[in-house]
Formats: sequence, C-alpha cells, structure tokens
Amino acid sequence: MTVRYPWPTFTAPLRCRLTDVHLDGRPLPADLIDDSHYRVRLDGMSTWESFECEVVLSTDEAMPTGVDRLTGYVMVSSSATNTRLPFPLTAADGSLVGRITVVRGAVAGGFTVAAEVGGDVAGRRRVVGSSDPWTVVLDHREAPVPPGAPPFAMSWADFNSSAAPAAARQTPDALAFMDVTGEPRLWLNAGVPGLQALLDNNHAKLERRRLRDILSTTIARNATSALFRAAAAEVVSYGDEPPQPPATALYRQVCQAVADQMIGIAGVDELYEQLVAQRDDPLGNADLWRRIDAAVDTLTGSLDALTTASQEVSHG
Repeated sequence: MTVRYPWPTFTAPLRCRLTDVHLDGRPLPADLIDDSHYRVRLDGMSTWESFECEVVLSTDEAMPTGVDRLTGYVMVSSSATNTRLPFPLTAADGSLVGRITVVRGAVAGGFTVAAEVGGDVAGRRRVVGSSDPWTVVLDHREAPVPPGAPPFAMSWADFNSSAAPAAARQTPDALAFMDVTGEPRLWLNAGVPGLQALLDNNHAKLERRRLRDILSTTIARNATSALFRAAAAEVVSYGDEPPQPPATALYRQVCQAVADQMIGIAGVDELYEQLVAQRDDPLGNADLWRRIDAAVDTLTGSLDALTTASQEVSHG
C-alpha cells in the first residue's frame, strides 16, 4: 500500500529486488527466494552468522512533478528484538542500489526489508515513495504459507479437457482442484481466462496485485483444507492405544502446521486425540472442525490477504 501525502509522490509501490543473496559468504539457493511473494526462507537453515544481499529499487514511473534529488534507504526491522537497521541507497543506472548485512544475533523469528525514497519538494525533504516489504523468515511458525512453492506437485490443465482428472472435470469452472487419490497434486484450471497470467505476474500492482493475492491465498486455503481432511481420515486408534498419525509424511506435516495455529491445542498429538474422540460426538466434532478451519485460514494467510486488500481499497 502506498501512503498518500499532500505533495507529489510516486503513485505505486516502488519495485524492490533482493539480489546476490549470501549466507555466511555463500550464495543462497534460488529456490529459497520467492520474488512473487517478497519472501526469503531461512527457516530450514540450521546455523548461520551473517545475511547479506544487494537491494535494487526501481520504478517505471516518471519522476513526480516538482520532486528533485532522489535519495533512499533500506530499513531492516525485527519486532521480536526491537531492531531497526538503516542502510543507504545510492543512484546507479536509473535505480537506487545498496547492500545490507544482518547478523543473526540482531534478529529473531523473522525480519522485514523495506525501502523508502526521499526527494526535495519546494525546498523541503519529503518521502516520495516506498516499496512493498520483503519478509526474511527465520522461524517456520512466522512464515505465512504461500501458494507459490508448496510441498506438493502442481499442474495446469483445462478442466473441460481430458487432461484434467475426472473429479476436476466435474467442476469445470473451479479455480483449482487438489487431487489426493494418489500422490497429492494441485491442479490449476487453465480454462479460466487470465488466471495463469495473473498468478504468474510477479510485478502486479494495485488492483491486479490485490486480486492475485486474494486468488492465491484462496487456492492455498482450499488446497490445505483438502490435504488436512485427507490426513484426518488416516488418523486411527486401536482400542486404548494412542491414535496413530497419518502414514503419509506430507499429511503429518499438514497436521503439525494446523496444530501449531490452533488455540487450546497443546500439540499435534492432542489434535490426533480430538479427531478420534469427536467422531462420535456431532456437536463436538462440528466445533473442532470450526477451530480447524480457523487455523487453516491463519496458516494460509487467507484472512490477512482479505484484510489487507480491504484496508488498501478503503484508504484509496
């Protein structure tokens, strides 16, 4: 969201890229850098001491009328440690470029990387533009689950064609279908006009970005819900023995992630116990699944996407 000021500014968020990303001097694997959702995943990295990258800030917009002498900086913020670290940006080839270095002891849970640009407006220094923030995830519990790089296969097919699964062909207007009959696979409907182009648009702005984020999180929510329901069906109990978790590793991961988001659940083992115990109690079962659905909403960022879009639209 671009903040509105009573002086000339750039109308859309400036494009911010993190390049040449290194961890302790070694290049970070490209699959941990999600350009479409402005996210870097470090939660799978066991130990490290220093995170370093180059920040490139650019825009396709012309300089706002009456604005001169652009300068900029990057702010690294970690709420868990109350850390705010500024880094300057300098002009280079039509962009503003700078390097940031973050030591592990200065941050926790995760931190954000966001840029702001100032300029001279009628003799005063003013903020004239900012970027959408990047999130560097250090703890998996701090990571919104994106649909961009899920731990399951994804395929595109026209749901009206024979290339799509039979169940997907029964709902030809659906955006997506999670097939759990074998190896879990998310099918995306290439027959929906513009859907693939929108979801693949890494530089969408304003209304297109809001729509992309809402559709992405809706698809992620439905896919996660389908996986969890398949996982719940595999939770069994024999006599007085503790419930047995799902046999499929992905299903166990989904159950763990949902349990982490549920209020009043001590852990995934308690979730398994409640899934078994509530099967013969219609009211208790309904309440349990209401809480599960709420946890899935939080896990996939569905409510956050809708809230953010609503706030952006209401503020013009």
